[in-house]
Amino acid sequence: LRWFCREDYLDEIEGDLMEVFSKQSETSPRKAKWNFGWSVIKYFRPEFMKSFKTSYPINSIDMFRHNFLITYRTFLRQKNSFLVNLSGLTTGLVCALLIYLWVFDELNIDKFHKNDSRLFRVLENRLTAEGIWTSRSASGLLGETLTAEMPEVEYAINASSIEAYTLSINEKNVKAKGQFAGEHFFKMFSYDLIQGDASSVLADKNTIVISSELAIKLFNTTDNIVGKSIEFEHESHFLVSGVFQKIPSHSSEQFDFVCSYEKYKESRDWLKYWANTATYAFVLLKDGTDPAAFNSKIADYIKLKTENQVTHRTPFLKQYSQDYLYGQYENGVQSGGRITYVKLFSTIAIFILLIACINFMNLSTAKAARRVKEVGIKKAVGAGRGSLIAQYFTESVLISVLSMLAAVLLVYLILPQFNEITGKHLTPQINFRFVMLLTGISTITGLLAGSYPALYLSGFKPVAVLKGKVNTLVAEVWIRKGLVVFQFALSVIFIVSVVVVYKQMEFLQSKQLGYNKENVIYFPLVGELKETVNQETFIEELKQVSGVVDASSISHDLTGHSRGTYKIDWEGKNPDDRTQFEVFTVNYGLLEMLNM
Repeated sequence: LRWFCREDYLDEIEGDLMEVFSKQSETSPRKAKWNFGWSVIKYFRPEFMKSFKTSYPINSIDMFRHNFLITYRTFLRQKNSFLVNLSGLTTGLVCALLIYLWVFDELNIDKFHKNDSRLFRVLENRLTAEGIWTSRSASGLLGETLTAEMPEVEYAINASSIEAYTLSINEKNVKAKGQFAGEHFFKMFSYDLIQGDASSVLADKNTIVISSELAIKLFNTTDNIVGKSIEFEHESHFLVSGVFQKIPSHSSEQFDFVCSYEKYKESRDWLKYWANTATYAFVLLKDGTDPAAFNSKIADYIKLKTENQVTHRTPFLKQYSQDYLYGQYENGVQSGGRITYVKLFSTIAIFILLIACINFMNLSTAKAARRVKEVGIKKAVGAGRGSLIAQYFTESVLISVLSMLAAVLLVYLILPQFNEITGKHLTPQINFRFVMLLTGISTITGLLAGSYPALYLSGFKPVAVLKGKVNTLVAEVWIRKGLVVFQFALSVIFIVSVVVVYKQMEFLQSKQLGYNKENVIYFPLVGELKETVNQETFIEELKQVSGVVDASSISHDLTGHSRGTYKIDWEGKNPDDRTQFEVFTVNYGLLEMLNM
């Protein structure tokens, strides 16, 4: 009755019905209920039905304009609070955006290859005295034999490590990083060729494929250079067979040229033996091939090829684009890698943004006392809680949008320095996806930051507000205190973490490594200086240079793994002990010069 009956008739009809019901209930309560229900149904007629249309239609545009105006006036009235909120959210968003750009780049490293799902790197689990060591190097014969013997393989190649070499045109010498790779390198990897055919650029062992950047350095152009000769390390000559575009920044391997692997094999007889490993192998599987099944098939491949002479090496395939992020192994089991840093920094970005949002909540709630009368008056004249919540969310989202605009500007200013720190070439691309991302982040941040103030302020009762009897609940106090404690706890954790990392870096830089590295300059010998006779002459000349105390030579850098062997023998050695020893070739006086 109250739901459908017009208000000007309701009191009279309800009064009459209740009077009749009371009299009939004295004799027959059951009959009174039935009569009451039937009487209500009879009143269900058009003349008694109220209108269900909204009496006061709401103009959404006017309400938005009103909320925007109130927000603008609030900002002007509370400048200090507004600036603190704006700067806090801007700082949090700058950190979050920089971390996002870094994380996005990390997640897309090596994903640009068209054959990504079928492109694999060959790794080996090697059994040693300390456990299983996972290596990325492989036998120099692996690529050609897998292609010939495994029907599941579309292409397989070997490639050397990327090193610096000297390329020359007439009197012009250019230092460039390059590698030697198998014939099908450009058919497996999506490095776009400007000139040349991917199936034939490395078919001849005396050919070289160079990048567009290297072509500019050597020839001052990228046009009509196929067939021209380049001197390599002042020893041999290669003919340019192709030019590829600059390697994209989201490639884990950066190089300037590629030469034929067949040329690499000419002067390295050790590549012909399965027991030696110093190159890398890559495999492109055919469509529909199960990598797990293929790994089982090649598990004993080295063992079979060496007639049980080498039994401690187990090759397996790892998806090429996954190896960058998931490249760490412990005892033969994948145990992380750079993905750990991706997850860590993503979490840090979320917490930094959360700290900024908490800061906004606390400041907005602390200023609530100034706005309680506004809430009371609006509610007294008919404003619903929903409209008040919308108003306060409008304020927070607007601050968030302004903060995002300021953050984007700051990111563009900071990015060159950030790239220097990270060693990357991050450039935010303004496209639909990026704009939608910024819009989503600013909206979610605004809603999150303004959620508690909006719900808190809109919940005041108008009578209590206008009488000045607004009491702060214990729960609200504890929420605010809890947010502050949480905020400061995160801040302390971040500060302590920075100090720990700083101390760790300081420790690494100052730790005694077993030799004196102060004032020691290391540089590779190139060209004719590699020859022993010339090397000795060069060292003697160096010693005559003013300021040089001593000079000597070594086969490679003292840090990291470069060359090793497990065929070191001693009396009583366990036949199964395959401890790998690092091998260095040093010149006279080096041990004394480095105080080893």
